[in-house]
Amino acid sequence: MYSIKKSFLLVAIAVLGLGCGSDGPQLGTVTGVLMQDGSPVGGALVEFFPAEGKTSTGKTDSEGKYALSYDDLEGAVVGEHTVQITVGVPVRLE
Repeated sequence: MYSIKKSFLLVAIAVLGLGCGSDGPQLGTVTGVLMQDGSPVGGALVEFFPAEGKTSTGKTDSEGKYALSYDDLEGAVVGEHTVQITVGVPVRLE
């Protein structure tokens, strides 16, 4: 597997609201800006992996801004997450 190590700065992550109804998990709205060396990173996939529950994802726009989604809902499961950022097209080497 081919791997490129990059440093990114995830800024302006804000939990703006909580709640999803009584049938689903508690969600918080999460938005942010992805920057590298002071410049926005567009077209990146941002994934938040909670300890329990489904992953929330978002894609950055040309200004590096993203908002997370959980299934068809806005937000992420409330709690601690592991964050993964994927930039570019995944390459499979054989």
